[in-house]
Amino acid sequence: MNIGGHPQVDLPAAGGAVVRSMDWANGIRGPMLWFKCPRDRLYCGVPLKPSPPNSLGCAWDWDGNLVAPTVTPSVNCTGGCGWHGHITKGVVG
Repeated sequence: MNIGGHPQVDLPAAGGAVVRSMDWANGIRGPMLWFKCPRDRLYCGVPLKPSPPNSLGCAWDWDGNLVAPTVTPSVNCTGGCGWHGHITKGVVG
């Protein structure tokens, strides 16, 4: 599945989150967190540092855990569904 212009990624089940390495348009390779949006059927991705920031200038800190990541600060989907919550130990809540 191509998500937001990004190539195929293994998507997490509902309520879960995974980190995958992404190739960015500027030649940088960096981590991206993917999770199923709690408000709808779409998948969302947020760039994790040291990846370049998203269109709003944001990139999240994370604990380095590829399997059960924790990100800070919280994710606030202001440009989409409006979901605001935390991703802790790979669980979206």
